[in-house]
Order: sequence, then C-alpha cells, then structure tokens
Amino acid sequence: MLWACRVLIQTLVAQLLFARGRPTGNFDPQRYRAEMVTNTDFCKYDETVCLVIDCSHGAIEAIKTYLEEAAASRSIRYGTHVSPTALMTCLVTSAANSLHVHFVDGGSGGYTSASSSLKSAAKAPSSAKPISRT
Repeated sequence: MLWACRVLIQTLVAQLLFARGRPTGNFDPQRYRAEMVTNTDFCKYDETVCLVIDCSHGAIEAIKTYLEEAAASRSIRYGTHVSPTALMTCLVTSAANSLHVHFVDGGSGGYTSASSSLKSAAKAPSSAKPISRT
C-alpha cells in the first residue's frame, strides 16, 4: 500500500512538472519530451522491421495497398494490425540525465496480432516469389 501511494505521488508530481513545462531542478520536461522520440526503441530483429504508425483511416488503406503491391512485386512479407489505441511502456532510470527508453505497441494485440496476420498470409497460396537472401 505504501508503494502504491509513493507511485501515485510521483505520478502527480510528474504531471505537474509536465503541465508547467519549465525546467525544475535538473529536470527539463521539454527536453524529456523531445528525447522520447530519439529514445523510442525501433529495432530490426531477425530481418524483420516492426513499427507502429499513427495515421488517418485513409492513410491506413494507402499503406495496405502499398504493402500488397510491394508483396506482389518485391517479394516482401508483412503483417498488419489496426487499433484505435497504442501502448507505451517506459523504463526511466534517470529522467534528468536522459536515461530513459520507450517501447510502443498497438493496442488490442499490436505486434502479436500483426504477427498472426503475417503467419496467416504465409499459409495462403501466393504468387509472390520467395525472398532471396544474398
């Protein structure tokens, strides 16, 4: 219970600092917000690029069309998942010293659902050529 109260107080103080928008002590909320972009994890694993895109419904259809065309002509494989929400998990060792990393995923399954979409597409017969590795 004491731990929960401590977290609640820290969260309220952080909200006040961000709302204020000016440096307090060693913490600069504007610098922290800018660093969130550069400190967000976007890595390529096992020849797979995973990303979350925040865009309009019209852009979603354009992206899907592009991916379908790329899959047909360039032999890429892809999975998608559309969600109205996203989730950001943050690991903050020291906000004042720029020691923080952020992990973003789509809501309602995110990367896991996109992976299922990719696996389902891989099982379906396709005219796409196999991916060549050089």
